[in-house]
Amino acid sequence: MKKWLWIVLIIFLLLNVPAIYSRFTTEWDNNTYEMIVPIDEIKELVDNDPTLKEDHVYDELRKAGLESVSVEPETLKSLEENGQLSIISKEAMAEKMLFDHIDVNGNREFKKNGIFVYVDPDSTYLSSIQKVFEDIKEVEVDDRTFYFIPGDSKKLDDIPLGFNEDVVQKLKSHDFKVVPRISNEIDENNKFVIDQVTSMKDDKSKSFLFLGDEVLGFPNGKAIANWSTKFKENGYSVLGIEFADQKGFASVAHTFDYNVIRLHSINLDDQSNVASVDRVVRAVKERNIRAIYMHLKTGEPKDVLKETTSFLTDVHEKMPGKFHAGIAEPFKHINTPFWSKAVAFIAGVLFATLAAFVVFNKRWAFVIGGLGLIGAIGALFTNSHLLAQVFALVIAVITPIFAIVPKKEIRSFKDIILSYLRAAIISLIGIFIVVSILNGNEYLVKIQVFRGVKLLYILPILFMVVYALWGNIKKLLVMNIRYWHVAVLIVLAGVAYYYLSRTGNEGSVSSIELKIRQLIEETLYVRPRTKEFLIGFPIYLLGLHIMRLNKKVGLFFLIPGVIGFLSLVNTFTHLHIPLYVSLLRSAYSLVLGFIVGVIFIGVFSFIYKYIRTVFKLRWK
Repeated sequence: MKKWLWIVLIIFLLLNVPAIYSRFTTEWDNNTYEMIVPIDEIKELVDNDPTLKEDHVYDELRKAGLESVSVEPETLKSLEENGQLSIISKEAMAEKMLFDHIDVNGNREFKKNGIFVYVDPDSTYLSSIQKVFEDIKEVEVDDRTFYFIPGDSKKLDDIPLGFNEDVVQKLKSHDFKVVPRISNEIDENNKFVIDQVTSMKDDKSKSFLFLGDEVLGFPNGKAIANWSTKFKENGYSVLGIEFADQKGFASVAHTFDYNVIRLHSINLDDQSNVASVDRVVRAVKERNIRAIYMHLKTGEPKDVLKETTSFLTDVHEKMPGKFHAGIAEPFKHINTPFWSKAVAFIAGVLFATLAAFVVFNKRWAFVIGGLGLIGAIGALFTNSHLLAQVFALVIAVITPIFAIVPKKEIRSFKDIILSYLRAAIISLIGIFIVVSILNGNEYLVKIQVFRGVKLLYILPILFMVVYALWGNIKKLLVMNIRYWHVAVLIVLAGVAYYYLSRTGNEGSVSSIELKIRQLIEETLYVRPRTKEFLIGFPIYLLGLHIMRLNKKVGLFFLIPGVIGFLSLVNTFTHLHIPLYVSLLRSAYSLVLGFIVGVIFIGVFSFIYKYIRTVFKLRWK
């Protein structure tokens, strides 16, 4: 029966190859990255050094490979900073009027919250201010017209008044792509700002970026959909900021059919130019980032300009030849028809059933297979991302256990090699199923993610502990606890804490390890995982070797050995990482892990023979 299950499983895996290939080509063909700088930081260079000419700065940045400049709508705050108007608090205005012997008490504006604004009568922004703030009131003081705007002064400062169209045209004349930034401060009074955004769209300027912690329309779901539809119909793509978690962005991405360009923001002040270049290159080649938003260094304007152009040049030179600078595009649609998803789920059920045959027995195999089938049907016909993610997590947890549980006696080095190959193949089958279930643009651009990384790192290890101790658990539960037992438990708890602290995105590493990682990465294109090729795989191979001498002792080595295979699975659960990167990284880990494992076996054999010779000890 198991033979037929394997045959059907392999057929189903082959049926899903086109869907996986669709993802592979989608990632491989999208190889243009884009560098973006905010206009305010460029203007600051010119404003702080009169000898720097604006056109010269633009030309230098463009020559160095800067493709795009982001622009934000003007606000009362930005206009004041540019010297185009003055904002006066209610208290300051009251003092001024009292100084000029003007009665304040008779003025109703002073009984409300708000601010006073003075704008030159000839300012092009006066009409926008009057249009946006419908409750605005004129107040005459010393033959000058001030405008009182009621409301919260902090919020009033940031309400969009429109884009500076002269700046936009200037940027386009220097062949820059313009990236408009849009805040969630748009209503009926200033929706003309959106009309400005749509008018900016051309063959080059065709993506936009949200400003702040919320998308336009949040928290109103209908408003989010309406605004997003307007931009989509206008031909825009949306930029999604990595790690930003802007409220409502998932709804925007859904409306855009996940035509999202992943953006990484970097502040060049945070680290050296060399470290920043490495960070940008890694983001593009390893995380499907296609837009880099640069915040310039602070300092002398000429020095900042020089360092920025140097940084841009270094990024382009160090970027792998597969990629080129230009206008970033969204990823093409990954073709995942319903039947393909159904095949992936059924393959998952068959895989779990076969795992139960090996690890447990026939009765448990049918139980697990039945439960898996119910879960698969539920996930398929509800089209629930959460159920699909739970199903994928179960397969991911099963995979390393299925891979390393020994199927037959280890009698020779050939058996060790075959067991290692078997474990690698089973791992790749489980990975293929997980990737097939969670296949689609929503996972590629990280709107949806694999859930349960911590469980994937814990459950297989716990299972292998129980598996190794099975038959002795009752004896352990009734034994007397001694001080050294407590000491061992404390040490194990510390090791477990350190292990878990290094999992996921928050894992911490030392500066020395970072340097070693960088060297390996530069040599091999991508860095194999340390916990795989230096820990998990070698210890697994050593465990197989020790099982030739003493099976019970060898089983305990499979506990840390499972780390290599669960890490292998985890590599592919980062679905925003290109498939070819994960495949290359895993190939390095498996090959290097085997080499290190053989060295481990050689060292162990030498020590073991030496101890036997000296102390005449034998395994029992």
